[in-house]
Amino acid sequence: ILLNNFLVAQGRNPPIPIIVQIFIRTCIDWIKEANKITQDQLAKSLNIKKQVIVEYETGKAILNKQLLSKIKKKLG
Repeated sequence: ILLNNFLVAQGRNPPIPIIVQIFIRTCIDWIKEANKITQDQLAKSLNIKKQVIVEYETGKAILNKQLLSKIKKKLG
């Protein structure tokens, strides 16, 4: 928590906890498998670039509540 607060105070983004990265990656994989769609198709259905999906799957993206809400809607 202290490291996160320090990074935020410095104008830097704190690292995304690994468990959250794994959960997001798993959700994205599940959506793709359940709907039999590719990264491109999922990105288009969420109205985002494919690169954003790639970054979420690799843990490079910073969590975005709006996008997570879109993903949640896709889960049903």
